[in-house]
Amino acid sequence: MGKPVLIIISGHPATGKTTFGKMISEELKIPLVSPDGIKEILWDNIGWKHDFTEWSNVGKVSFELMYYFIETCLAQGKSLVAEAHFHPEINNARLNALKDKYGCKLLQVHCKADKSVIEERFRQRMASDNFHPGHRHGIVEVYGEEKFYDKLGKGEKLLNIDGEVYEVDTTNAENIDSNKVLEFIKSNL
Repeated sequence: MGKPVLIIISGHPATGKTTFGKMISEELKIPLVSPDGIKEILWDNIGWKHDFTEWSNVGKVSFELMYYFIETCLAQGKSLVAEAHFHPEINNARLNALKDKYGCKLLQVHCKADKSVIEERFRQRMASDNFHPGHRHGIVEVYGEEKFYDKLGKGEKLLNIDGEVYEVDTTNAENIDSNKVLEFIKSNL
């Protein structure tokens, strides 16, 4: 790889972002950073039974730490994968500024799926013993489960950044060709 590449995995929750992020990270042997992973480390160390303000602050801090890790890698000329439920209105300008500051290349893999599929996947996730209790607590006790499911999968999450984009519809898992995602990334390195 010449100049560093920031591979951004975007999309709503339960659209396959983490799966693609891990696959790309392993295939290219580059780091993966994710606010959800950071949140889980924080919750494991400070606890996860927070009120709305504390829960929101953990989310904000996890995004700031993600950006810190991104900048640390890019400043050293290292490529990495960043996977998150990015909000375009907050993250577009910030990601484009990283490109300007570090001369890196931005690639976006945008995951999407039908709302009904996203909701079913998330319900399965909520029932799983592998789902961190901090996420469950936030959704059920802090945010409100009904409100969460109502908003889940709504609104546009495709980032408007200065870089190539590959959209992958994960509605039907059997139709996903992971090799095409890897080909897109490798052809743009």
